Amino acid sequence: MRERLAECMESSAKVGREFSREWGALPEQLVRWQPQFAHVEAIAHAEIDPGTAKVQEIWTKLAPSDGGAPGLTLDQVAGPMRPFFKRARELQQANQSLSQAMSPLVIRHRRSYSHRRYWIGREYPPTGNGQLRPDQSRLHLAPGQPLEAKDELVQYLLMKVVAALSRGKHRTALGSALTGCYSTMWESQEGLKAIKAATEGDQQKLMKILQRLTGKANKAKDSEHPKLKRVVRSILDRWDRGEKSLVFCFRIPTAKALDNVILHGIEDRLNKKRVALFKARGTDIANDEDRDKAMQEFRRFLTARESSGVPLFVDRVLAGWLLRATLRVPVLTEQDVCAVAAFAARARIKGRVLFPHAERPDRVFLSRAIEHVWANRLLQESRPSLTSDLEQHTCDLLTQMANENWVRNRYGRRDLSTGGDPESAEETERAARSSLAVHYDLASEPDANHVQSLTKEMLSRFQQLPMKQTANSVRASSCECACARRKDRRDTGDRGRRC
Repeated sequence: MRERLAECMESSAKVGREFSREWGALPEQLVRWQPQFAHVEAIAHAEIDPGTAKVQEIWTKLAPSDGGAPGLTLDQVAGPMRPFFKRARELQQANQSLSQAMSPLVIRHRRSYSHRRYWIGREYPPTGNGQLRPDQSRLHLAPGQPLEAKDELVQYLLMKVVAALSRGKHRTALGSALTGCYSTMWESQEGLKAIKAATEGDQQKLMKILQRLTGKANKAKDSEHPKLKRVVRSILDRWDRGEKSLVFCFRIPTAKALDNVILHGIEDRLNKKRVALFKARGTDIANDEDRDKAMQEFRRFLTARESSGVPLFVDRVLAGWLLRATLRVPVLTEQDVCAVAAFAARARIKGRVLFPHAERPDRVFLSRAIEHVWANRLLQESRPSLTSDLEQHTCDLLTQMANENWVRNRYGRRDLSTGGDPESAEETERAARSSLAVHYDLASEPDANHVQSLTKEMLSRFQQLPMKQTANSVRASSCECACARRKDRRDTGDRGRRC
């Protein structure tokens, strides 16, 4: 092992020296290959050195970072550049051999080093899946964001004001960095000293221009600051996607300005969403009181168990499993409606009767009761098309749903229902914040007259469904709409008896 390690180290050092010589001659090789790389003026003003970009492009094809097949061979590289890439490949192979020889002796922790990166200018936020530059873990020159003419004028004025503080003897750090927001100049101790020095000197006219562009004191135009504006736009875009953002600021005024501008941006976007919602629902809003009332009604529409919006969020456990198993979803019969009505007559919540009548039914309860009734029916049917494993899973699910606990609790589990004894804080929060996690009590002996009354009313609504598929059956979704139809809807005039 010692001899092999010495051999690999000697080979790596030798190839490294040869590559170093080719690296020193690289500028001349680039000019021989493409003479336009000799124009230094054009390169100086470019955001990315075109020669570096070309070398990186060729190397990416010669040695893909993902370990795939090379898209280019050395014979296909231009003649002047071929020696450089030949030495680069030899050095890569020598270092790989050295790494393999040292691996039994050296333990390297392959940890992520992304936290060591310094994102500067256009490197934040990162775009695409492009390769990182070799000096990505250190501070390096990188072009910042372009400034409009107005923003450049502000920067020059800031530099002039800060220069007045030291009479031109020190670096204009506050101005050259453009600060994090305009409030920094009007609130920070460094900025106040610079303003005082500029005001007492011969810079009064420049100060007036600066105030007009950036605002003054507590009326600073932070929302127009180029850096802050870009950060806020990125944060709000992430907020629209439901993501959270954490921003680190060097100065306190920047944090305050960010808080203020982001808050106004979110309020503005929420207001636009409210306007679109009211327009879609046909709600007329005359003042703030009408807006608040309309929002409360919309929340109740989505969360109240007796509202028509709750079925959008109810899990269709049985239907989902049957569709996955390529089995037919049952249709509701009049016998099923009678069984659901019997359960509804037994239902209690916090000691009171849940269904005194069927005018405003609890749709969460109806969904659980329908699945429970279907499960009891399907347990008696055979399913020859299923494999043994799928049949076993189906029987287990139907057995669980056929238990009355499926109606009492969410998914038949008391710990996932309100007032239960959850095993974790996450389950507690989920149950407490959802109207779908309600717990019901079922009386052992329902009142016979109450059962008869509910059955008659639910059957009446079931038989009046406009989308009946047969004389005595209908899809489950239609049944739920029928049972939940509100009493205050006007009759259409042709509700004749449908047989």
